[in-house]
Order: sequence, then structure tokens, then C-alpha cells
Amino acid sequence: MIFTLWIHSQIAIDKEIECLGDKGYQGIQKIHINSKTPIKKKRKKKLNKQEKKFNRKLAKERIK
Repeated sequence: MIFTLWIHSQIAIDKEIECLGDKGYQGIQKIHINSKTPIKKKRKKKLNKQEKKFNRKLAKERIK
């Protein structure tokens, strides 16, 4: 819901600013190149160790 509000608000974010989002912000990479969201598992497939490591690292960065 918040992501939808942000899209419709048309508030521009400088391309140099890094955006860190949670799973609710999937698709933000299409709008803002310098953004990161967790990798979602695909149907009937598990995340590999590298993908889990990326998700943990991103979660730690977001918490700060």
C-alpha cells in the first residue's frame, strides 16, 4: 500500500540515493535504479545460500 502511494505521489528521488525496501517494494528497481529489495523465493524453489546471505545483509542495513 505504501509503495502504491509513493508511485502515485510522483515524488522524485535523486538517482544517487540508495533506497532499501522490504518485500512490499518489489518492482521499485523499474522506477529507481539504485534500490535494493530482498530476493523472493520462486514457487516450489528455495533460495540458495548466496540469496539468503544477500537478504540477511540487506535486512541488517535496513534496520540501521
